[in-house]
Amino acid sequence: MFLRDGWAQPEEWGVWGVGQSHTLKLFPPLPLASHVKIEFDVHVVLLGGRKAQQVDVLAGEQLLDTWAFTSDVNRAIRTLEVGACGF
Repeated sequence: MFLRDGWAQPEEWGVWGVGQSHTLKLFPPLPLASHVKIEFDVHVVLLGGRKAQQVDVLAGEQLLDTWAFTSDVNRAIRTLEVGACGF
């Protein structure tokens, strides 16, 4: 996995996203299984009047999921389950 556009320099604890869009480039092992499960440990910064944020997760142009973040449900392991054709 490689960080692409929209990321700050990695720090000891992890890495911040910067800007409107953040891109990861994944290279799944080949041959692809018929079903792939990927886990991400993520959260968003909710400051000031921002009480919630939705994040679209895409593979190319295909929307895979939309993750909802709130102050009550922010930092968590978010999971994507994708069929082999989803990459």
